[in-house]
Amino acid sequence: MKFFIILTFSLSVILFQVANSITLHDIDVPHMVVIGDDDESDDVISLDCEYELEDNPTYLVVKWFMNNNAIYQWIRGQKPSVVPWFRDHVGEIVET
Repeated sequence: MKFFIILTFSLSVILFQVANSITLHDIDVPHMVVIGDDDESDDVISLDCEYELEDNPTYLVVKWFMNNNAIYQWIRGQKPSVVPWFRDHVGEIVET
């Protein structure tokens, strides 16, 4: 019996400065993903957030949530953190 996980994503961007220091231009995430299907190539999920910083804040945290639980976190100047059960589904991390 196959186990299917349906993922719903939301984005949380936290700035430790004035809230208007960031402008979100686009958030591109799948509405729903089935993990564990026969096609292994579909198991990598693309979560993309295009933003612009007006100032250069010292602290910037970007978090991705699934079912109100943080599954991915990036803090400026540090390596991204991913929950263990989700690590195999995170592909290349691209900063632009």
